[in-house]
Amino acid sequence: MQTLIPAPKSFTLRPGVLGLGAPGSAVTVRSDSVAAGSVADWLGQRLTSDHGIRPAMGDDGGPQIQLQILTQADVGSSGFADSPAFCTTIGQEQGYVLEVSQDAAEIAAMSPHGLQNGAATLLQLLHTADGRVEAPCCRVEDGPDVRFRAAADWLLNAEINRWGYERGDGLEATIARMKRKLDQAAAYKINVVWFDGFGWDPDRTSWYADFVRELTDYAGERHIRLAFSGYGGGYGAAYQPGSLYSGRYHGHAFRNRNSYPDGEPYDCVGHPAYPTSWTYGTCLSNAALAKLKLAELTNFVARCRPGVMYIHDIDTGGIVSSLDGWTRRCPQCKARWPDDEMASAKGAAGGYGHWFRQVVQAINAISTDDGQYSAARDCEIMFIGPTYSGFQDSDDLWTDYCDYCSVLSCCVGPAPNVEFGIREQFVSDTPPGCRVPMLRSALDEAGCGHGVFVVPFVGGDNFYSDQLVTTVGALHSYWQGAETVYVSSMGSVGEPGQLLCANYAWHAAAPGAYVPAGTRAEALELRGRCATGVETQDDLLGSSGLLGAACKRLYGSEAGPLMAELFSLGAGHGVFPLATGWRQAADEAAALEAGTEDEDGSQTRYWRQREELTSMALKLGCEALEKALPSEGVREDVAWLCTGLNVGRRICQALRAGREWQADKAGETREQFDAAVSDLRAYLDANVPGPTTDPVGGDVAIWNMVVDRLDVLSN
Repeated sequence: MQTLIPAPKSFTLRPGVLGLGAPGSAVTVRSDSVAAGSVADWLGQRLTSDHGIRPAMGDDGGPQIQLQILTQADVGSSGFADSPAFCTTIGQEQGYVLEVSQDAAEIAAMSPHGLQNGAATLLQLLHTADGRVEAPCCRVEDGPDVRFRAAADWLLNAEINRWGYERGDGLEATIARMKRKLDQAAAYKINVVWFDGFGWDPDRTSWYADFVRELTDYAGERHIRLAFSGYGGGYGAAYQPGSLYSGRYHGHAFRNRNSYPDGEPYDCVGHPAYPTSWTYGTCLSNAALAKLKLAELTNFVARCRPGVMYIHDIDTGGIVSSLDGWTRRCPQCKARWPDDEMASAKGAAGGYGHWFRQVVQAINAISTDDGQYSAARDCEIMFIGPTYSGFQDSDDLWTDYCDYCSVLSCCVGPAPNVEFGIREQFVSDTPPGCRVPMLRSALDEAGCGHGVFVVPFVGGDNFYSDQLVTTVGALHSYWQGAETVYVSSMGSVGEPGQLLCANYAWHAAAPGAYVPAGTRAEALELRGRCATGVETQDDLLGSSGLLGAACKRLYGSEAGPLMAELFSLGAGHGVFPLATGWRQAADEAAALEAGTEDEDGSQTRYWRQREELTSMALKLGCEALEKALPSEGVREDVAWLCTGLNVGRRICQALRAGREWQADKAGETREQFDAAVSDLRAYLDANVPGPTTDPVGGDVAIWNMVVDRLDVLSN
């Protein structure tokens, strides 16, 4: 039997099998309610597409699949009260019990979401043996650790923008692909997709709002939320340097003004390192400014129906710099919130609580006339900044942050769909223990129903590295108590990484998980190894680990081992194949264009190594294309990955040749660089279509940006 992903909490294998017959056979699918019927429809579609089994609604005496929604009384009378499926609030919302006998498969849950999770497990249990579709007899009792599991990162540029599923083949093909990927997410119990950013303009293209609504509706039918990101204040994209902010901001960057629209900007709260930031929409006492920002936010919610709103304020990060920024507030803010303290209702917590409360009230008032969408029910509101902590914070600073969040929560007031975002945290020495549960406890004591949102950047994220698949998902045991975990990753390029993250977001103690370290120093050492790509373990990476199992699930038994080998290349060494132009390649092209010297030759060696690894990865990908693959959609995915590796190999070659020419101005190295750039341009022209659907162009635009920069040098 193939590995179940995510690993269930309780799985008991029993003698015998449930036989559904040969492909083309029919199986009766029964549901006890209209709500369960929607899951039955999804299950029937997947039975047909994955196994060739036709769902039938009548009882022909053959094998049956039964779906039942349980009441609280049912759970008690059925002996499920202590089951791992329903023993927590999250379990009651998403848990399930699956019983497979030789006659039927029965799925019981307390909600349609739980039923779908049980159906996803049943679909994974089904396999073909001797030409017949069957599942082993078993009992599964299961429920998740993390309520919202954002294991599917569809963006290339951190949490900001650049669609990973952009392939230059038009809007219709992009929508079809994204729907296929939403079905894939549902199959592995992923219920949040990191979808788009950065900004709240539903008119960024003429079709954007309709496009998003079609996908949010499709996702909602599968109990998946699409996450969108943008600013609530601060607008770092307007002044912060670096390639992260090179894409267009899709919204209005409001300024602090005494009158709108043309009053003179004035300083208020801001990032200590960026004086320009002090005017960018940071004033918390300016009612006219708040009105403008709320109008933009609510317009986006009404027209796009998001499942998650990631609202970023001033990007000060740490609590010390945030306090410094707070002391710069304008006279009106000082009069209203006089305390120069973070954890004070008359200080920063009071000021930001006042603003966040307005956001919550405005967004939660949005609903559709037919009741199909209600933001208060269907949208999580995530507040990021001005402080979101950092793994490097001392124990004392972490305690200060928890105190701030506790007061902030009280100032915002009751709202069950509000979360406060933090970067990855690990353990404290004093008091000892994991930090996320400490923050969760502080918020629970505040009593307003707010949750913890963890955003780990720990490598394989196009922030610290572009490793295609990492071990970071196995760190979820550190983040127990979080309402939402979003692991920033290369998930749209290294898709098996989505499954690894999904596995541990569901079951943090599943085989291969990291056990929380006993000291802060040990935890930070592990984090450093993950961030630099030198961490590896046999239980996770390689064809025999969880990655191998994930690749067999995605690519089939023939191609799976080849793909697992591809995605493991470079693990443990910190140098990886290049399958995307973002962000390392784009930054290196910019450095070459700017004339930055490679004084010790390390960059030349680095790009030569990447060129070699990318050639190896391309060979494995091409071999996988020659194998039997589960579907034409999967074949398209592998072919596009090979396109990315083909481009990546040529980019590595051009960057390496550029560094060699920079070090030795002889004609031969110049000719080699010119030839490499010409080869890259020719390959893109012949093999990468366009124009793009993504408003900032995805990888297609990045590749062309890289070759344009190299062309400047070549010419």
